Amino acid sequence: MSENILVAGVSHQAIDLDQNGFLSSNEINVGAVYLYYRNSAGNWDLVKQLLPPAPIRLFGRSVAISGNTLVVVGLHQAVIYQKDQGGNDNWGLVKILNPSNGLHSESGSPAALAGDTLVIGAAGGATDIGTAYVFQKDQGGNNNWGEVKILVPSDGAIKDQFGSAVAISGNSIVVGAYYHGKAYIFERDQGGNNNWGQVKKLIPSVSGGGFGNSVAIDQDRVVVGSYFQGFLFARNQNGINNWGEVKILSTYGGPISVSISGETVAVGDPAVGSVYIHKKDQGGSNNWGVLKGLVSLTATGENFGNPIVLKNNRIGVWAPGSLILESASAYEPFFPTLYVFE
Repeated sequence: MSENILVAGVSHQAIDLDQNGFLSSNEINVGAVYLYYRNSAGNWDLVKQLLPPAPIRLFGRSVAISGNTLVVVGLHQAVIYQKDQGGNDNWGLVKILNPSNGLHSESGSPAALAGDTLVIGAAGGATDIGTAYVFQKDQGGNNNWGEVKILVPSDGAIKDQFGSAVAISGNSIVVGAYYHGKAYIFERDQGGNNNWGQVKKLIPSVSGGGFGNSVAIDQDRVVVGSYFQGFLFARNQNGINNWGEVKILSTYGGPISVSISGETVAVGDPAVGSVYIHKKDQGGSNNWGVLKGLVSLTATGENFGNPIVLKNNRIGVWAPGSLILESASAYEPFFPTLYVFE
């Protein structure tokens, strides 16, 4: 979500690509991405549907937007779009990214974008550690998006799921590795000009499992989600340039999703269908108490709160849907829904 644009990916959507009225096996789990613009009345209008360039599948597995640049991740590849590319207000394809070691990931390939820098996670599977790739605009040519760094943890272990969650803000990147309960911070120019070097491994003061399941960063603050709790860290906490733990953000039904913007943190708890807004100084100086709780406007069981995106005083909450058992042999599906709260 940017200031007035919302992006929603539906990676398991079937698309009748040849428009013959039938769905072939190649048209299942194709995926699509939808762009909404906020109008002058404060409503959100659907303005664009993006379909994958063949042969990408699970298109919309993750999405990220910054300014006029949009990245959409599918199975094994990512696609960069630019606003006004190919016409006024058109979102045109400018690059298909093929990371050097692939996007092989059992848990998805999350993406985060800040200006001209993109990071994509590839958590791997049961036989590897996982990686994250950093791409930079104009690397390798004008308007080209070139790979500049493969991020790996200093103490990586098999099954780490490093790259299962990523976030970026300015010159800092945070990468989650939830299987062994860790998250890592990398900074630009650490270890050399334009290098992205590791500066901190984050470990929670208490652990209920899954630390690194979700991550978010805004300037000098990082939030890391686990299966049951959120953890807030800050630069210069307990030492100059140290990233120290500031607050444990309640206990939830887990696993949770997190987002941060300034002095506001949002924690999504899809297990119970709620999102909690934490605010600095709520409940006391430097405390991060719950200011507001948000719930789904429709039925329960739709995984309301996974993921969430907080932008200034606006929050987008994704409810990807689930299958509810109606009888011993029948399931009733919920359909994906995107909520906006202001």
